[in-house]
Amino acid sequence: MKLAIQQVVNDQSSLVLFKVRVKTLAKKLGFSTLCIENMQIVASEMLSNQIKYANKTGMVQLWFNDGLDVGINGTAKQTQRQTDNNGCLPLPVTIDLFAMDYGAGINDIKKASQDGFTTSDTMGKGLGSVSRLAHESDLYSLTDKKGWHGVALWGRFYRSEDNKPEHYQVGQFVRSYHDRPQNGDAILVQTSNRQLSYLHLDATGHGLEAEKIINKIKLARLNILQANAHKILSMTEQALQTTTGAAAVALKYNTASGRGEYCAVGDMRVSLLNIQATKPPDLVECEVSPGILGHATRSYHAQEFNLAIGELILSASDGIRRNWTVNDFPNLWHKHPQLICLLLGNNKGRSSDDQSIIAIRRIA
Repeated sequence: MKLAIQQVVNDQSSLVLFKVRVKTLAKKLGFSTLCIENMQIVASEMLSNQIKYANKTGMVQLWFNDGLDVGINGTAKQTQRQTDNNGCLPLPVTIDLFAMDYGAGINDIKKASQDGFTTSDTMGKGLGSVSRLAHESDLYSLTDKKGWHGVALWGRFYRSEDNKPEHYQVGQFVRSYHDRPQNGDAILVQTSNRQLSYLHLDATGHGLEAEKIINKIKLARLNILQANAHKILSMTEQALQTTTGAAAVALKYNTASGRGEYCAVGDMRVSLLNIQATKPPDLVECEVSPGILGHATRSYHAQEFNLAIGELILSASDGIRRNWTVNDFPNLWHKHPQLICLLLGNNKGRSSDDQSIIAIRRIA
């Protein structure tokens, strides 16, 4: 998932410019005319809301997945949803719109999300059109709170809605230091009909030096889908022997059963969010082995986990600050993992480092 555009929202000209950029990217990625029209309506609603209510504190981002990278196994054809020789499915082609502001927020999210609700003399389409037109979407807001307060609104479009996962939801945020072309953080994903595996990397150093380490892993063409978590890290460590190494999380997850395992080394945060109807959400910090994978590693071993429906597991590099708890963002944790990752990344990302976070939730 790549950030194409971040744009400050001030006036109607901002809205027009962003809609043009959305249309240009969507055409390039092969979205249908109807889908592009829906994207532009959603973009209009997002930006119009900020122009009216956010007191010029808003920004909007355009993210995309072109589907060409199946993780670390090379290029995949997107004409059919078929597995390659290693059983990997191509990643779906998607466009994500994300709007966030630092305004007063919304007191009644449920009411504001109703299709047609408006508090001003407009056409009355309202924020409800986002959930109606986007293939996936979510809305979050905080009011009268120290720290961040405002509105965060996200919508995703699939080039083919049939590619939307059935048993799980996944969110990602990967952004380079000062938005430079080189990035030492990477999340490499492979999926099949029942399995999801990822390798989350934070290479040592910055810029070109760190990106060379990431590229070395990509060129190794590791088959992480067919390996367990410990094996994934072992293969990665072998590929990193001539480098200064990286912090890493390897995770393997059965999307049907909710069972999985992870193996982690270095300055990475792995957390399991327990959600129970009778108790507040509980964020459990998971074990991470010390060291630098491929350079100064002592030992590491796999940890098993089991997600109940609604629960999620996430990992984050040290580019995401750790000075937050679930209580800092009340009622966020039942939202879509993509909204969670975008909100945390934009609020808790350190501008002096590459930043990355991935979250998986079981939904069935």
